[in-house]
Amino acid sequence: MPLVSVHVLLVNHQASVTRSPNLGLGYLAAALEQAGHEVTVADVAQRRWTPARVRRMAVDRRWDLVGIQSYSCGIDDARRLARFIKERRPETRIVIGGRHVDALPEETLAGERAFDYALTGECEGALPELVARLDDGGAALDEVPNLYYRQGALVQRGPHTARADPNHPVMPAWHHIPPASYPVAPLGTFVRALPIAPIITSRGCSYRCQFCAAPSAGRSLCLRSPEAVLEEIRYLVRHHSVREIQILDDNFTSRKAHARAVCEGILRSGLKLALSLPNGVRLDRLDAELLGLLERAGCYSVTVGIESGVPRVLSEMKRDVTLDTVRQQLDLIRQVTSIRVTGNFLIGLPGETLDDIRQTIDFACSAPLHRAQFAAFLPLPGSPLFDRLRSEGKLLDTDFSALRYEAGRFAYVPDGMSAGQLKRALWRAFLRFYGRPAVLAGLAPEVRGVGHLGHLMSRLRARYW
Repeated sequence: MPLVSVHVLLVNHQASVTRSPNLGLGYLAAALEQAGHEVTVADVAQRRWTPARVRRMAVDRRWDLVGIQSYSCGIDDARRLARFIKERRPETRIVIGGRHVDALPEETLAGERAFDYALTGECEGALPELVARLDDGGAALDEVPNLYYRQGALVQRGPHTARADPNHPVMPAWHHIPPASYPVAPLGTFVRALPIAPIITSRGCSYRCQFCAAPSAGRSLCLRSPEAVLEEIRYLVRHHSVREIQILDDNFTSRKAHARAVCEGILRSGLKLALSLPNGVRLDRLDAELLGLLERAGCYSVTVGIESGVPRVLSEMKRDVTLDTVRQQLDLIRQVTSIRVTGNFLIGLPGETLDDIRQTIDFACSAPLHRAQFAAFLPLPGSPLFDRLRSEGKLLDTDFSALRYEAGRFAYVPDGMSAGQLKRALWRAFLRFYGRPAVLAGLAPEVRGVGHLGHLMSRLRARYW
């Protein structure tokens, strides 16, 4: 226990059409509470709070530390929140973290004086250590792992460390992010049983897809023990009446033995749960044995990353998979299971032409998919493509707030194509795929009432209008 209990406010100030318990803040809250500190979580996605409500909460009491989580699309809002706090409570220390900081830590801290610190990567170990240093007058900040801080006019950093142990804390502080307190608007859109809770069984991704920013937090893959995963699932069922689990790993099936162990643990537990994989898995990491085990464990829905129907584009994006393999694996899923499959596709990748996009749409419509998600390519900080396009001066909109699927504008449009053409291509993809009677008939039973239908329409408006 620390000599003094520090009061920490953890903030997610961003709301989107998709809303789900914030595992990142949950893990940080658990780590801080284990260290003896008082924690409050303010998750806009959970509470439907306005920005004004969050600002009031951040200054209505004296917090020793405010931690702000931010993706790139929300970094400007994070700056505004930090400035508001500093203007009214200048003594409050503010640390910024999240995927944007993972990609651009020095730029983020140097560009905003209201941020006192920046933390990268998994911070369950680093954040309590930072709090301890602040409690000790800010001594030896250079020993805090993955911390960026100012020393005069310069930005300094602590030692870089490998990924945190994914088994400590064992699970997020679910009392701060109870699943039933979130709107029915989870990742993946379609659910089978409520309440629903997301979990992770691993961290990291060792693949090299050029459009993906996930490796900015670390390329190594760290696995939670299957026993810890089952402990968390049992807790969620017992204390939060959860009936469906969403596994949100960057790639749950990357290590087949680990995925099998998790599924076997669920089966041995006797828990009757619905299971879904909405975050996308690689088709080449599936086989008949694993697919059968997934279905027996309760899996009814899986999302797979396909991205393009053009071999050249897949090669340039370093997907390391062929369209022949994609078709074979989709056929395998259909042959050995009744699992419903969603295909993820990116439209407007660098080097793409309108003809390439047509080929991708043709492929999506010809593949044995139940659903498809078509999204405009986002040049996300931390991805190899962001670095390349930025250095080439090809980003049309340098406002990071454009880096969201529902932004209504494009940060990047391929050479030889206009923004209007790209938007029409997205519409054409959606209408061609979902305009088929068989696809619509398959979706109808998955709509869970008027509220869920309203969520679907909100996502549609956000993505395509």
